[in-house]
Amino acid sequence: AENEEQYRGFGVKHKQLAGLDEERQNLTDQIAAALGPHFSEEQIAEQLEQFGQAGLERRWESLQKEIEEFRENQTKLHQQRGEFLKEVKILGEDSRLDEARLELRAADQEIAELKRDWRVLAVSSHMLENIRENYEAKRQPETLREASSFLDRLTEGNYTRIWTRLVGEELLVDNADGETLSVQHLSRGTRETVYLGLRMALVSAYARRGAVLPMVLDDVLVNFDANRARAAAQVLREFAQSGYQLLMFTCHDHIRDLFHHLEVDVRVLPHHKDVMQKNAVPVALAQANVPVAPEPEIADPLPVVDMPQRQPLTVLTDEYDAELEFELSAINQDQRRATSLPEPWASAVTADPIPPEPLAELWDHGIDPSQKTA
Repeated sequence: AENEEQYRGFGVKHKQLAGLDEERQNLTDQIAAALGPHFSEEQIAEQLEQFGQAGLERRWESLQKEIEEFRENQTKLHQQRGEFLKEVKILGEDSRLDEARLELRAADQEIAELKRDWRVLAVSSHMLENIRENYEAKRQPETLREASSFLDRLTEGNYTRIWTRLVGEELLVDNADGETLSVQHLSRGTRETVYLGLRMALVSAYARRGAVLPMVLDDVLVNFDANRARAAAQVLREFAQSGYQLLMFTCHDHIRDLFHHLEVDVRVLPHHKDVMQKNAVPVALAQANVPVAPEPEIADPLPVVDMPQRQPLTVLTDEYDAELEFELSAINQDQRRATSLPEPWASAVTADPIPPEPLAELWDHGIDPSQKTA
């Protein structure tokens, strides 16, 4: 200082400076106390420098709104938490979940047992199916096996086997291609061939049991074609030669000539009028002076097989044969289905029978009344 007055001015300024330093320290302490441990004064200074006082106030207001929103959300979450805790408490006291779990375990156990039972049944079913197929293929009744051999010869090998299933009474036929057909799906001629073979086999079966039956056939070959008729005639001839009595009736000349060429005893029956008026009797074909058509040329004629002498039959008169009864019932059922008329046709046939008076007149004109009625 250059003088006392300047020196004393320095003292006053020094005193003011000390007061300002103290005030500045107090403000620093207040700011530090207000900021707490989260922020520092330098960070606040940076914010002031970046946004200014007005910008900080607006930022403060927006942050306050966000805080309010967070508090509202927090309140809602607390409410939901309370509801969840209450629901958990209720569910904890509820036994339905345990019951559902128990039912689920029981259902799983039942499913496992059913799977095991299904496997057992599947294996059993497969084994039974194999047994059934083996039975149907190898253990058919004796009569059906014999009828199959007759059918094979009657159809010249086109149909080889007659058989029935293990369950049911339906007759089935196998053809040469290995196809299985029901008798109902065969043509009329083939179906009649099947029935002819079955009848011959049944006659043989009855004969082996002591009941030797004659066979009476009325135009059974009328629906056969030429080749099948020749084969059937040959089989019938051999069947008769083996010891069975067989009477074959026909009104067709070609069937008569077919048997004549096979050297079968053919008889011509007289007219009904001649029987009544002249006591006419049947005569041999050669004695009746009936023209016989020459035997047609056959490119590959059927071989004539000489049947061996018939062996004595083993008679089982006191034994009931369930297989034979089953075969008879199956044949009868198939015949009823094949020959039964629908209701309107049956009514039409039986509603207007021929009166007895004109029968003699019909015979005089060569008309068979029974055929007319049919």
